[in-house]
Amino acid sequence: MPSSSDTKRWVPMLILVAVLCVLLWVLVLSRGRAAAILFSLPHGLPETVIVHDAETGKPLPGALVRAEWWCHDNPLPDAPGSFFVTSETVTDEDGRAAPTLPDDRGGWFGCSLAVTISKPGYVPAGVLVDPSNFPLPESEASWPFRATTVVPRVPETLEVSLAPALPVYLAALFNDDPLVRTVAAEELSGLPVTGAERGTVIRALTDALDDPDEQVREAAARALKVMDRIDN
Repeated sequence: MPSSSDTKRWVPMLILVAVLCVLLWVLVLSRGRAAAILFSLPHGLPETVIVHDAETGKPLPGALVRAEWWCHDNPLPDAPGSFFVTSETVTDEDGRAAPTLPDDRGGWFGCSLAVTISKPGYVPAGVLVDPSNFPLPESEASWPFRATTVVPRVPETLEVSLAPALPVYLAALFNDDPLVRTVAAEELSGLPVTGAERGTVIRALTDALDDPDEQVREAAARALKVMDRIDN
């Protein structure tokens, strides 16, 4: 059996190991403020975000500004160990917002950053931060339901114009791609429209019931049912 002197000799070592384990958890493994000292979120955020209506140029109050970091604790981005960190704020009466950086840590192997600006009745705008400024794939660049741009770094002031969604979604019903027409039918039923605009949406969805693509016809039928339930 170990003597009492041997036991006493091991006690300080065990205490040291325990303390090191706690420090490892706090500074490396946890995702709180202390760990952010070693692994801070990259890219930062704009000091000010300014949002306008693309048609009128007027400020847009109540627009949601959402920053989202996709952080990786694994060298393979799609492997287990990745996590999201988000920060949200809303524009004031002047269409301005001042985003704040969260206290969370970044990933051991880096993070990507996307900022999305949205407001009901408008096409969302997305800003991807890519230091290499690599161009978007054509499929994403031409997607009508989100206006996405790529910037090499975060600007101090980010100005964004949101396009009213109704004319964009109505035009998408005549797109050559059946997937785009299907999504357009689904999105139209969720727009906050009243009066003449609502009548325009119902007529467009009714016309889409004759679309040559079955999925488009089904989406239009579902959308009309949703609008009928809202009316009743």
